[in-house]
Amino acid sequence: MFKDEKPPILYALKEEIFFRPFTKQTLQNLKIMSYYKMIDGKKMDGHLLDLTTKAIAGQGDGRISKEDGEVLIKAVTDHGVYTDVEKETMNYIRTNFKWTEGADEWFRTQISIWAGAK
Repeated sequence: MFKDEKPPILYALKEEIFFRPFTKQTLQNLKIMSYYKMIDGKKMDGHLLDLTTKAIAGQGDGRISKEDGEVLIKAVTDHGVYTDVEKETMNYIRTNFKWTEGADEWFRTQISIWAGAK
């Protein structure tokens, strides 16, 4: 929050929400804050985590499949740079979520090929 900025007030009354308008800077800060998630003191890519959570919540055995890996690859390569945050997030996803054997190997191969071409 900034010196001249008052804290945002959000009231929910039944189904109606009333709020005091945010400044442009506050909205930018909220956008940045909502994109990242902190896990074990490390900044993670919220979008990749959301995609992973959705992937394992659907039908199947709760593992990340090759098709899910394809969605993750597309999200990682979307801006043409494999950022440190994305690397940290994918490391977290690879170690904390179950992958099918083929999906894990496929993903590691694809990310290596893509990163090597940069």
